[in-house]
Amino acid sequence: MRPLMKLTLVLTVIAAIACAGCTQAPPSVPVIPTPAPAETPATLPTNQTEAGASMEQFLNMLVPVLQDRLYTADAEVSATGDILTMTGITGQGADLALLSLAESNDWIVDAVTVSPDGKIAAVMPEQYQGVIGEYIGNQSHIVTILTDEKPALSPIFQTVEGFEAAAIAYPVFSSSHESTGGVSVPFRPDLLIGPLIANATRGTGYGIDVLQASDGLILYDSDPTQIGKTPDDPVYVKYPELRALASRIIRETSGTGTYQFPTPGTDQPVQKEAVWDTISLHGTEWRVVVQRVIG
Repeated sequence: MRPLMKLTLVLTVIAAIACAGCTQAPPSVPVIPTPAPAETPATLPTNQTEAGASMEQFLNMLVPVLQDRLYTADAEVSATGDILTMTGITGQGADLALLSLAESNDWIVDAVTVSPDGKIAAVMPEQYQGVIGEYIGNQSHIVTILTDEKPALSPIFQTVEGFEAAAIAYPVFSSSHESTGGVSVPFRPDLLIGPLIANATRGTGYGIDVLQASDGLILYDSDPTQIGKTPDDPVYVKYPELRALASRIIRETSGTGTYQFPTPGTDQPVQKEAVWDTISLHGTEWRVVVQRVIG
């Protein structure tokens, strides 16, 4: 499914670019048909508690679904990189490719190309074009695509556009395989994986956390007020058991544990148990934690 979607996006944008030379003038803002959405995996867990699944079983069903979501997002950015090989990283063709990618995915904030000297060369949607020319060559994922010439999934960072995001980035090469820069796509992890998790947990009584493995920063939480916090946040200081478990989750790719913390909307701690596993992309790991109240 992923290769087909990638090919569809490439062919769609190529056709749109070709039409720019037709006798009929193109619209001022190109309208590109969006690629077909990825199929929902048949194993998507919904209301599995009622079917008798344990937390471990639920986690084992959820993790492949979220991993596939990362792969699908990655394939879309890679496909745009293939288009930029043909169009170059600036100009109408590049803008069309970036706009198509950004507008067809509500988890994407914007999409940019980066010149070999680390400056933003193009960006879509248009409201972000004020950042063209800004230097971003010191961002870790940009270093990876420009220096190591490898794709990357970044940690959460502060973008020059003024928001916090993760980014999937790919190097871009010319037809003769010489580096011409790269493409970087800042996105919100909670928007990428949140709908799948919400559907999976509906009616189960389970809570889900997805953490950045490097420092425990919360990328997604069933309680949205926790998103963006790390284990060092003042809200967690009174709960040493939780902070100790968070340290384990950062260090260990999978495991189980217990801790105390209030349920959303209350200030009374309750006993909870948790089980976790890992998804990853381009060497960056996210921990997926399933938790529930016990006792």
